[in-house]
Amino acid sequence: MSMPRILLTNNHLHDFAGSEMVTLELAEEFLARKWDVEVYTHLLDLPISAEFERLSASASVRVFDDPEDFVPGQYDLVWIHHSVLPPSLIERLTEDSGRTRVVWHHMAALPNIEAALFPDIEAAIADRISSVSSRTRDLLIEYGLPDDRSFILPNPVPRTFLEPAKTRPGTDLQTILIISNHPPDELLEAAELIRLQGIAVRRIGGSTPERVTPDSFEGVDAVVTIGKSVQYALCLGIPVYNYDHFGGNGWIEETNFEQERISNFSGRSTFRQISAEQITEEVRSGFSQAREFAQARIDRHRDAFGVVGHLDQLLGSLEADTGANTTSLSTAQALRWKTHLHLQRQNTRGLYWERNQRLALEAALEDLRARCRNLEEENTTLREQNDALQERLLSLEHSRALRVGQAALRPLRWARRMIQDRKE
Repeated sequence: MSMPRILLTNNHLHDFAGSEMVTLELAEEFLARKWDVEVYTHLLDLPISAEFERLSASASVRVFDDPEDFVPGQYDLVWIHHSVLPPSLIERLTEDSGRTRVVWHHMAALPNIEAALFPDIEAAIADRISSVSSRTRDLLIEYGLPDDRSFILPNPVPRTFLEPAKTRPGTDLQTILIISNHPPDELLEAAELIRLQGIAVRRIGGSTPERVTPDSFEGVDAVVTIGKSVQYALCLGIPVYNYDHFGGNGWIEETNFEQERISNFSGRSTFRQISAEQITEEVRSGFSQAREFAQARIDRHRDAFGVVGHLDQLLGSLEADTGANTTSLSTAQALRWKTHLHLQRQNTRGLYWERNQRLALEAALEDLRARCRNLEEENTTLREQNDALQERLLSLEHSRALRVGQAALRPLRWARRMIQDRKE
């Protein structure tokens, strides 16, 4: 009996962030369910490409980042992110949908590639239109999406976070983990203030990319982060201070949990931005209550966010739904979609190239600045040495020993002149 087959799509796969982690973890979950997995993207690069290479080396996974290399197969499920689909598969959909089940997932409602850019196409081919939160779903419906096929899929937490935690957060706040690719200045300043109070602060993200796993939280008493990492921590029973570049509402607890959940723990429920001193004070004063909340609700959080239960429900509903969506795309819809995706691919790769060029220039500039600083330090050292020698020489010139020596040499110089005069 052949294994079921899924195609996952995502606009880009390069960082350990956002949609890329959702795509990677979905691939791992479907592999755990004994599915063949194919992945299509406009851009594939390190560091996350190494994770897909690892999967490809040991399991039935293939990843494509060039439409010319992609040959569409027969799929039991097509899972779409960012409105991305290979052009050759779009063409097939103009002839016959092949009764392939389609899940079209939105991880935000921001006016970019996450938005419902093609509501008529989604309505035509999607069996389920899933959203990361109820707020996202409500905003997307305003684009014209049908509500009768909507499904909430909160950033799914993989199986590894649903197992018993190796350690529990301490009753005293001794170690904090900050997970952020773009921490604001006030958060970085707060981290230094917290260190000065004797609390260890660790960081993941930014210039040193690292995949967040359950091991990342070992020995951690609290986490400062937003988004998907909030759910990672809560499923391990670790309290979370919700704050990043959008601001945030502070400690996740009973009074604000639902409000933050609706906005996907992004910090956008209030956009509250406070000073480094305020962050430091809140982190210290609210830890105990946040810890009690996180520990008391581990099982509820795992039920709410765990990928296993959500996928069981989604796949079960698709299997029970005998009225598969078999609508074919019109030629005009397919042309509009393919044209947009061509531009989206060019834009994604162009912006990524520009980003890498900028990062390379910034690194070269920083290297030049470091060399200049080294030269300045060397020049400063040389000047200090020269000044010291000059001072020593001046001291010698005015010393009693020099005067005595000069006086002792006067007869010798007089005798030498006498001898020289006689020779002449």
